[in-house]
Amino acid sequence: MAADGAAGLRAWIDRCVDLVDEQSCGSALQQSHRLKQLAEKQENYQCYTLILALESHLIMHSLDRNHRPETLAALGEAARVCRW
Repeated sequence: MAADGAAGLRAWIDRCVDLVDEQSCGSALQQSHRLKQLAEKQENYQCYTLILALESHLIMHSLDRNHRPETLAALGEAARVCRW
């Protein structure tokens, strides 16, 4: 489930940062929230914290569009630690 959710998250984030699509940014936040809940349930707090950071970068990107590199870096770090 986490792998499928992570693939969906990657797709939404790609649309959010590349197409400047507000709906995709919102969908990415919703998907990240589900993955964050899963990390919490599994007591994987390092993963949980990195997803929080990813969400903050998504929000900043949706506000001013200048956080693409940070958002993608946060996604990569979360994927590495969360083993997506």
